[in-house]
Amino acid sequence: MVWFLFVVSAWSNPAHVTLPLDDWRALQSASDHTRPAPDLSARAGRTLVGRLERGLLTATLTDRFEVDGKANVPLVSGEVTLIGGRFDGGPAPLEKRDGTVVLQADAGRHTAEIDLVVGKRTDRFARAVDLQLAPGGPTAIDLWIGEHPIEATLGHGLITESRRDGEGTRIRGWLDATGRLDLTWKRELHQSASTDARIRAEAWTLFEAAEDAMTGVARYEVDVLRGEVDRFDLRLPEGVEVLDVTGDAVLQWQTDAGGTLAVLLRYLASDAFTADVRFQYPIAIDDEVPLNMPVPVTEGEVTGALAVQTPPTLAVSLAESHGATALSHRNVPQQLLGLSPDPLHVAMSFETLPTPTVDLRRQEEVVTSTTRVDDIQALTVVAHDGIEVSKMRMRVRNTSRQYLAVDLPPGAELTHCYRDGLPLQPAADRDVPGRILVPLSQSQRTAPGTPQQVVVAYGDTLTGLALKHYGDANKYLDISAANPGNGALRVGQTLSLPVEIDAPEARSFVLEIAWRTQGSALGSLGRRTVQLPELDIDVLAANWHVYLPEVVQPLTIRSTLPQRSRIRYGAAGNLWRLVMPTALAGEYRSVLSERRAIYKAKQQMAKGEESRAFPLIGDKYRFSGVLLTSAPEVTVHYLSASVATGVRWTLGFLAAGVALLIGLRPRWIGSRVLAVATLLPFLAAGNYVLGAHGMVLWGGFIGLGIAWVASGGWRMATNPNRSPWIRLAMVLVGVLSLVCLSALGPLLPLVGIGGLTIALWRQS
Repeated sequence: MVWFLFVVSAWSNPAHVTLPLDDWRALQSASDHTRPAPDLSARAGRTLVGRLERGLLTATLTDRFEVDGKANVPLVSGEVTLIGGRFDGGPAPLEKRDGTVVLQADAGRHTAEIDLVVGKRTDRFARAVDLQLAPGGPTAIDLWIGEHPIEATLGHGLITESRRDGEGTRIRGWLDATGRLDLTWKRELHQSASTDARIRAEAWTLFEAAEDAMTGVARYEVDVLRGEVDRFDLRLPEGVEVLDVTGDAVLQWQTDAGGTLAVLLRYLASDAFTADVRFQYPIAIDDEVPLNMPVPVTEGEVTGALAVQTPPTLAVSLAESHGATALSHRNVPQQLLGLSPDPLHVAMSFETLPTPTVDLRRQEEVVTSTTRVDDIQALTVVAHDGIEVSKMRMRVRNTSRQYLAVDLPPGAELTHCYRDGLPLQPAADRDVPGRILVPLSQSQRTAPGTPQQVVVAYGDTLTGLALKHYGDANKYLDISAANPGNGALRVGQTLSLPVEIDAPEARSFVLEIAWRTQGSALGSLGRRTVQLPELDIDVLAANWHVYLPEVVQPLTIRSTLPQRSRIRYGAAGNLWRLVMPTALAGEYRSVLSERRAIYKAKQQMAKGEESRAFPLIGDKYRFSGVLLTSAPEVTVHYLSASVATGVRWTLGFLAAGVALLIGLRPRWIGSRVLAVATLLPFLAAGNYVLGAHGMVLWGGFIGLGIAWVASGGWRMATNPNRSPWIRLAMVLVGVLSLVCLSALGPLLPLVGIGGLTIALWRQS
């Protein structure tokens, strides 16, 4: 009925509802019967008396309050442990709701006393206590802390008294209306170290030398042999300044005018603790430098080891040990190695406190280059009338240079100069004729960690891209890792080139210069030298194509760069390749060899594609090398094509005459002498004039064939009185002579075998 009247009243008048008081209280009790009774208390006074010792607070809270009706009075909240309680002289009806200790009380004035514990007793305690009492009115505190002397701070209240009480400190004061006990304290630095304690310390000290100061870090591993310590004192040598003191046990530190470092601990240490002391002091280079370190002054023994590190600009050596023993690299303690990831230069151990000295001196400076040429692509075209036209493209990285000095070849005239496709106007050096000064820009830098995009062109390889963009071909693995796939490159593919994380990457830019040289016309016999410009910076790699006119035939080619195409071997090399074939399996070639040949052919084609817009005539000769130390140069001794043809025919006729003489008169000593005398000139001439060896073999075979016919060789081949093998050999020689006259080129080796067979048979 009550609910019905409430709903009807609310519907008829939503702004106001009128109910009898008893009905309203019944309705409120039925709707929220789990809600605790309201706190209607008014506190008349509250005190907290306790004892703090090594992180454990044991206290008694006395709370006097007054309530108008039945209520749940909150007393304390948080992580507390209740030991007991009293309420108006009897047991206290305490409950814990939502982390808060409450007490059920009826109307009237009451006094509640509860015993509680906060924290945990331990040697490694934090010097702080945090306890939340119920808000309302001031709270008097009276706490005894088991340390002396201390400096205490109360976050939500006021300390009115702090005095020594036995072996501890008595703190009295008031908390504000928030009821929060937020008390912290620290040991005073002017305390004296324990006189009855005895320690043993191991000191591991690392010194790092600089141009004007020596910095160091000393790690002290202290074992307390007797008593307890809450302070660690060290004596500072003259001039030593402490930068920092760290460690799990370190609370605070301070130095005084007497040269003592006082390190206060967070707790009373009775077993062991560790402290790291960082310090520095001034030094003078090129003189004996003492190795000064803070020294423990507490009674006990000190052992350990020390070491010295220096930057590459300084050299260090042991001058005087003075109580220390030099250690080899294999005997350096692990505790000392753990202070630095870098190698240690000088290391010593000690059993008593040492005073060693070291010699420090500056190393000689090495001049390094801030500018380099990663790659040169050059070509030179030599015309029959003597004109030389050359072009050179350079990939340059520059960080500090303003210009590049280029010494053009003698008689060269600069035709154009570009930087990244834009024209440049170089300057001429007045002091050095033929030298031009090409202005340089600073290489653009990518942000650290930002990848660079590059489009794959025909002939590109991972190692080539790594050499071009990083200066290190071995970084192809980084490129491969940044571009997941099967490892195959496709023309037009976009690759992401990772940039070094530690430093921004300097990109290369392209410089292009071209020049023209008017030389003498190429004659029937002569020598021609072509050169590339001399640069005043380092060059990592170069690739040079030289085009010679087809009307000349090179006899010898000498170059400061290794020749990569149309290689001409010497006479000894040709003979070695004749008697020692490279493949014992005949025409068999492995799949890897085939792929390698295809790759080299494509790479060679790609090397020439950069200059397709340049007029290319004649025969191409390629030269390439790395780490250039001088300007590349190529010298060619040549013959004109007509003279070379005359030489080949002349050698052929001479070979035919000598062979005819040997075939007709094989037993004459003069023919043998003539054969030996002409063999070496024939071989030497054929080594320089291409095709001469073939003409000599052809002429020799013709001469031997004529001698065979003239001496009645056919009759010998058909003579039944001869051996069957000899007659068969004569028939084969005759057949081969007819075949070779019609197609001499492919059967030149067989011609030589036939001629040798005839000569041996005639001499038999």
